Parts: sequence; C-alpha cells; structure tokens
Amino acid sequence: MKIFKDIITGDELFSDSFQLTEEGDIVYVIQSKWVVKEGGDYGIASNAGDGEGETAEAVDSTQEKVIDIVEAHRLAATPFDKKSFMAYIKGYMGKVKAHLHEVNPTREAGFMKAAAVFVKEVIAHFDDYTFYSGESCNPEAMYVMSKYEGESPAPKFYFFKDGVKGEEY
Repeated sequence: MKIFKDIITGDELFSDSFQLTEEGDIVYVIQSKWVVKEGGDYGIASNAGDGEGETAEAVDSTQEKVIDIVEAHRLAATPFDKKSFMAYIKGYMGKVKAHLHEVNPTREAGFMKAAAVFVKEVIAHFDDYTFYSGESCNPEAMYVMSKYEGESPAPKFYFFKDGVKGEEY
C-alpha cells in the first residue's frame, strides 16, 4: 500500500486504496463515498449483569454517515473565506516551490504555471469548495479541497501532486 503524506507535516492525506486520477498534471483527484460508521457497545452491556448469566439491557448501537477519505485519514474540515484562502495559498505555493527547487528543480516552473491555473479556478468557484486540514491541523501544510460535482452524492477531493510524497508500506 502506498500512503501519500504532506511534504511539510508528514500528515497522511490519502492512500492508493482510493481510486486516484490526475488532473492537469497538478492535482490528484479522488471521488469520495459516503459510508456508514458503526458504533456500539462493543459487548460491554453483556458484562454488566448482577449475577451469573445475567446481562444488562443492550446499549443501542449508533450509526453515523461519514466521508470515507475524511474518516480514514483523519482530515478535519477547516473554514476559509476567500481573502484568507488567497493569503494562505500564496504562502503555501511558495513552500512547495522551495521544496521543488531542492528535490526536482525541473518541475518548479511547470508546477507554478499549472498551480496558478488551478487556483484561479478554485477562486472563481470558491463557494463550491470545502477545505480540510491534515491530522496535525498545521496552518503551514496543505489544505485539501473538496467539491461536489455533477450528480455525485459525495464530493471529489483535490490534492496538489507536488505537496505530497508517497511512501510504500
């Protein structure tokens, strides 16, 4: 299995267990799914009786609908307004550019050009996006973008290709 981690924090953002596509050589795209997360008493109620063979009343199990990738990688919804997003993305693109300058200088110019086009699209449809941080909630790291598209009941998630590194496990 390959886990994709944020280059700044090392937060696990997604894995290859999700169907992954690329868009414009700039972002990885994952179509998420709503899944039911089961909760329950985990057998605790059966241990609560007073005497041998007695059991307490069962605790109702709970169900919660969650987005698969958010739940699996502990992403946290993060509010942004357009002004704060623009300030954030400028700083973040600078960090990714510096990272590319060190590890893959030939990719630097292509990344900046393609990222500018993608970010303009996000800003043009800003209200359609929801943003998520990785588990550490570090404001310097990548904020993952999601957007509902077409008739899909769950959003697509967008990750900057050059903002993650894959590790095989």
